[in-house]
Amino acid sequence: MNSHFLALLLTALLIATNGCSKVARTVDRPNILLAISDDQSVFHTSRAGARFVNTPAFDRIAREGIYFTNCYAGSPGCAPSRSALVTGRHHWQNEQAGQHASAWLKK
Repeated sequence: MNSHFLALLLTALLIATNGCSKVARTVDRPNILLAISDDQSVFHTSRAGARFVNTPAFDRIAREGIYFTNCYAGSPGCAPSRSALVTGRHHWQNEQAGQHASAWLKK
């Protein structure tokens, strides 16, 4: 037999047997929930000790997941920080969308 034909036959056999596996393969993917609120201070949750608001759903997510106590934002304003988070760019690179009380440009 021709060596090229034999190599092709062996490759086809390996692909066919690998694709017919009965074992289910799972891919480990992170389960990430990103919650964004507007004009919320660090102390505006019952988890953080606020007595004027009750946030049981947020408290449960923070308790069962990871609760960051020290984070940095790209800007002190909420709209510019959101624009940086959504685009992956600095807020000053997002033109009008990187300013407080602005809108996204239609392009």
